[in-house]
Parts: sequence; C-alpha cells; structure tokens
Amino acid sequence: MSSCPPPRARSQAWTGDPQEPPSLAWCSADSLGLLIELASMTIRIDKDMQQQFGFSLGEYRMMDALEHGPVRQNQLCGGSLSSAAAVSRWLKQLAREGCVTRHRPPHDRRTLHVRITRRGLNQLRQIRPWLTEVLRPMTDELVPESEHLLVHLHNNLERLLSRFPDSTP
Repeated sequence: MSSCPPPRARSQAWTGDPQEPPSLAWCSADSLGLLIELASMTIRIDKDMQQQFGFSLGEYRMMDALEHGPVRQNQLCGGSLSSAAAVSRWLKQLAREGCVTRHRPPHDRRTLHVRITRRGLNQLRQIRPWLTEVLRPMTDELVPESEHLLVHLHNNLERLLSRFPDSTP
C-alpha cells in the first residue's frame, strides 16, 4: 500500500519542477471549481469562434496583439499565457490564411518580425464585436476591485505557466 506525501504547506514555495507541481491543498473546492469553469468556458468560446469565423481564440489573441503595429515573435510569447510553440503554430496558421506576414530582417536573422495584414485586421474587426457580446454577461457585473483581482490572478498564472514546459494545445 502506497501513501501519498503530505500536502505542502501554503507558505512553502514551489521549486518550479514540473515533475512536482505545486500543491493545491490550500485552494478551496469553490476556487478550484471556478478555475475549472473558466477553463471550460474558454474551450466553449474557442470552439464557437472556430465554427463561426474559422479562427481559434489563440489566433484571435495574436491578431489582437498585432493590431497596433509589428512586433518580434518572442514579444508575443512574453505577452501571453501561451508557450512559444503555441504562438508559433498560431502565427503559421495565420500566415497561411493571409492574416499576418512574418519576416526575418537582414541585419538580424535570429529574430522573426510579425505584422498583421489588411485581411487580418478585417477578420479581427469582424470577430471583436462577437467576442464582446459573448463576454458581456461575464464582465458587466465586475466592479473595479474584481478587475484588480483578475489582473492579479492573470499575472500569477502567467508567472506559474512560464515555469512549465510547452503544454499549450
């Protein structure tokens, strides 16, 4: 008979080892349920967006990030909760669809610059109102304190996920 190791105390820091994920023993069932519900809502939104527009939520996020000008591909990785491999996959798909262009500048062949195309901007402008309406019921009730907590949660998740190897679908 094997025994489970005792859960780590909340104050004990996670080592960053993906083979030993952080303990969620301190997390209430309600909090875990909320995280699971948010994940399943994201999956539903992603599927609906793909059916209606032919783009995933990840691809939308890339076009949204590129709307105000070209950036280096590694900047897109740093500004999202997604792995470098997922960002690369989304950008390749967007390039195939004619929504972004990617090029290596002659002075620095190590970097990859990404720019949204007119087609990408048009797609983004078609999807955005739909996504706003989908998200409205979830955001209308937020008060400024809630928004602050969501930003804090986002930053913590981003920091945590950056320690894991590529696992983004």
